[in-house]
Amino acid sequence: MRSAVLVVVLVLVAVSIAGAGEKFGVTVFDGAKYDAATSQLLSKAMSVKAVCYRINDNPAKITEFYRRHPGLKYVGEGPYGAMFQKGSMEVTVQNPWKDLKTGKMNHDTLISIVKK
Repeated sequence: MRSAVLVVVLVLVAVSIAGAGEKFGVTVFDGAKYDAATSQLLSKAMSVKAVCYRINDNPAKITEFYRRHPGLKYVGEGPYGAMFQKGSMEVTVQNPWKDLKTGKMNHDTLISIVKK
């Protein structure tokens, strides 16, 4: 039993450290850290599959990365972020962003990849 728990913990740590990868056919910005709580909250609130990542990099740099991503359509940009689409999937880049549970404003960059 202990070895099974250890394996699960090690896998979760490896996934959170890795950061980069692919979700729903979209590359995750390198260095972004998975945010399980925000992912779960967004998934439940919107009845979708969502994965959220946080990073301290400039949102303009991240927006430019996703502008060059194959297959992503640039939807628009505002003072606090940008949005991209690929079929039923959306990518948003936000900074600052408001925590849906606590109402706290966060000043790092949130990358949300949502599949409807």
